[in-house]
Amino acid sequence: MVFIRCRTFLGCLPLASGVWLLSLVGVMMGISAAVGSWMEVKFLESHPNPLLDTIALFVQAIVFSLLGFFSIIGFVMGVSKNRPIAFIYPKILLVHYVAMLGAFAFTLFYTFRPVSALTVASCAAGSLDDVIDQFCTKGWSLIKLLPLIWYIVVLTLIQPYAFILADNLAEKLEIDDIARVPKDFILNSDAASFHSKDALSLGSKDLERGFSAKWYPGGRRAP
Repeated sequence: MVFIRCRTFLGCLPLASGVWLLSLVGVMMGISAAVGSWMEVKFLESHPNPLLDTIALFVQAIVFSLLGFFSIIGFVMGVSKNRPIAFIYPKILLVHYVAMLGAFAFTLFYTFRPVSALTVASCAAGSLDDVIDQFCTKGWSLIKLLPLIWYIVVLTLIQPYAFILADNLAEKLEIDDIARVPKDFILNSDAASFHSKDALSLGSKDLERGFSAKWYPGGRRAP
């Protein structure tokens, strides 16, 4: 069941084009954010963070990796107009959207929660690299800001619109499949159904007459 009706993408392009275009954007955003997030995970080997921060980084890297992977599925669906994939893809988007919301909340907590100067110093491990300093320090910094921007764009623009388009495209493909069924096949099926019901009705009436008729000895039926 489609909750929000949409027949075109941006008012001029077909639904399928909208699905693969938004999926392409999702692929680029997912891969770029996943690469950055896994690089931060790599930093943990020599610049350890508290357990909650480590978990938040892993969750962030996983959800962005899934964004890229699921967007590839959406791109294939939009290009091929494959009905089985079109049926599954909106549900995948919905589940992943909920996961992204949870990861976004976790990342906000990880980014802005206060930590002691000793924890920051332990993470930096004497490094004077500006990237490592941003990685270990809480609050606003470029390395912390980029994932938040990606989350906001995906959660407010990309995935909601992609879900609406994919849901409507799935319905359209189903309607198109029904419309392609030959009319002769439908008429013949209806006629066969009608005749079978008619024959069943006549048989039932004959059976009723047979039970209600009176029979004389010798097997003669009463008039």
